[in-house]
Amino acid sequence: MKISTPLSELAPKNIKVNKAYIVSCTNSRSSDLKAAAKVFQDAAKASGSREIPKIADHVQLYIAAASTNEQKIAEKEGSWQTLLDAGGIPLPAACGPCIGLGQGLLKDGEVGISSSNRNFKGRMGSRR
Repeated sequence: MKISTPLSELAPKNIKVNKAYIVSCTNSRSSDLKAAAKVFQDAAKASGSREIPKIADHVQLYIAAASTNEQKIAEKEGSWQTLLDAGGIPLPAACGPCIGLGQGLLKDGEVGISSSNRNFKGRMGSRR
């Protein structure tokens, strides 16, 4: 069973993403949050700006650390703030969307991308 698709296979399809998740008990360590923040920091540098680029208006980016300790590290390193500056919506460091709980669940017809290692149909609140 295929549970992931390389971005290179999806990019030509021009898929509109509604929700993006950097949330997972296994994939939201401070190092993961730092890597995600670096994407935004590098984009700012590439454009010659110090301002962090924003997530597209039609996309909601949810962020949650694997634990409160991981979030504190990301806050201290500045990664957390970078993701907030990009438009990230913070969630508590706890189980949430990837198991279908709390804020940020996919609605019928919405498309989501996630850093979770459990990307398959029936996750993120979707029953399909």
